[in-house]
Amino acid sequence: MFNIPAVLRQPMPLFFLRGRPGARELMSFCYQFAALLNAGITVLTGLEILTKQADNSRLKLGLRAVTRRVEYGQSLAEALAQEQKIFSPFFVGMIDAGETGGVLGETMQRLGIHYEKKSDLEKKIKTATAYPKFVFLVILGVVAFLLAFVLPSFAGTFAGMGVEPPLPTKVLMAIGEGMRTYWQLILATGAGVYLIIFGVLKTKIGSYYADQLWLCLPLFGILYRKVMVARFCRTLSTLIGSGVGLLAALELTKNVVDSRVFAERIAKMSGSIIRGESVAATLAGTSIFPLLVTGMVNVGEQAGRLDEMLTRVADLYESEINYVVERLGSLLEPALVIFLSLVVGGIVLSVFLPLFGVFDLYL
Repeated sequence: MFNIPAVLRQPMPLFFLRGRPGARELMSFCYQFAALLNAGITVLTGLEILTKQADNSRLKLGLRAVTRRVEYGQSLAEALAQEQKIFSPFFVGMIDAGETGGVLGETMQRLGIHYEKKSDLEKKIKTATAYPKFVFLVILGVVAFLLAFVLPSFAGTFAGMGVEPPLPTKVLMAIGEGMRTYWQLILATGAGVYLIIFGVLKTKIGSYYADQLWLCLPLFGILYRKVMVARFCRTLSTLIGSGVGLLAALELTKNVVDSRVFAERIAKMSGSIIRGESVAATLAGTSIFPLLVTGMVNVGEQAGRLDEMLTRVADLYESEINYVVERLGSLLEPALVIFLSLVVGGIVLSVFLPLFGVFDLYL
C-alpha cells in the first residue's frame, strides 16, 4: 500500500457547501455505479466517471476525495467512511460487506433499490403534509391580519356611536392592539421559543419524548409507526441480503430508523439475540412491532429466508402507508377548511355583535 498523504486521511471540508445529497441523488449514484461495475469497469475508473458527472457539489467533492484515497490504496469502504457528512455508516457497512464478499456490483444495486424506496416514501409523506402546512400558514396570516389591522379600525367607530362592545370583541380588539404595538417583541419571543424547542428536540431526551408523542397521536401516530416499521424492515433486509451479520445489521439499522424510541428497542433486540433468542421473539418483545410483522419474520427465519420476508413486510407496509397518506389528505383538507371558516367567522361575528347593539338603539 502507498503512503497516503495526511490531507487525504481527513474528510473534505464541506461545511461551506449547501445541498447535502438526498436519497434520490444517492439512488442515482448507486444505480450508475452498479451498472459500471457489472459492465466490468474497475472501482477506480467508475469513481472517476461518476465524480465528473456529479451535479451535487458536496457529492462531487466527496467523491473526488474518495477517488484519491482509493488511488492511494485504501479500500472503497475505508475511503467512504471518512466522508461521514455524505455517506452514512449504513452505506459504508453495505459497501464493506459487498467488497468482502466480492459482490460490490450487486450490493450497489441493492443500495440503489433501498434509496429509491426511501425517496418515494419521503416524497409521498411530503406531498401529503404540504397542503395542511400551507393552509395552516394561511390561517395564521389571515387571523393576524384581521386582528392587527381590521378589527382595531372599528374601535373608533364603536366609540363614536356610543356602543359598548361585548366581552369577546373587547378581548379580540385588545389582542389586535397588542399585536400592533408589540409586534417586535412577539416576533422575538416566537423566534426564541422556536429555537428553544428546536434545541430541546436535538437532545436525546427531547427527541425521545417527541417520538413517543408522535406514536400516541391519532392517525399521525399510525402513519409514523408504519413508516418506522417499513424503514426498519427495508434496511435490515438490505443489510442481511448483502451479507452483513445480524448483530452488525441491527446496529446499523438502529442509526437509520431516525427514531429514538425504535432505536432503543432495536438496541435491546441485540442483547436478546446474543442470549440466543430468535429474531421473531425479540421483535415481539419490543411491543412496537405488530403481530403481522413478527409472524412473517418467524416464517422467514424458519425457512432461512429472513431477508426475503423482511422485504415483503416492507413492501406491505409501504403499500399501507400509501393508503394512510391518501386518507390523511382526504380527511385533513375539509377539516382545515372548516377550521379556517370557523376562525374567520368568529372574528367577523365579533365585529358585527356591537352593530346589533346599534340597531337596537335606533329601532
